[in-house]
Amino acid sequence: MRFKPFKIKLKQVLIKNYVVFKIELHKIRSKGNSFFLEKLGYYNTDPFRKIISINTYRLGFWLNRGAKLNLKVYAILKKYLAKSKK
Repeated sequence: MRFKPFKIKLKQVLIKNYVVFKIELHKIRSKGNSFFLEKLGYYNTDPFRKIISINTYRLGFWLNRGAKLNLKVYAILKKYLAKSKK
């Protein structure tokens, strides 16, 4: 199987004094966070309502195509899956 140059990363956005992270698909060799191929979801860090919204179908699609997860995205998904099983 050929090497697929994709990585799933976080992009930080500041909204009303709290941080929201967009979960996006990037090419590995792209510089910075300016260009992304597809938006896969977001993670809201507001202390009163923590929201994780992920398009699991597209995430699974890209993981099956060989995309790699960033360590921070992996940690967020681990929390998300642990909460969804309960």
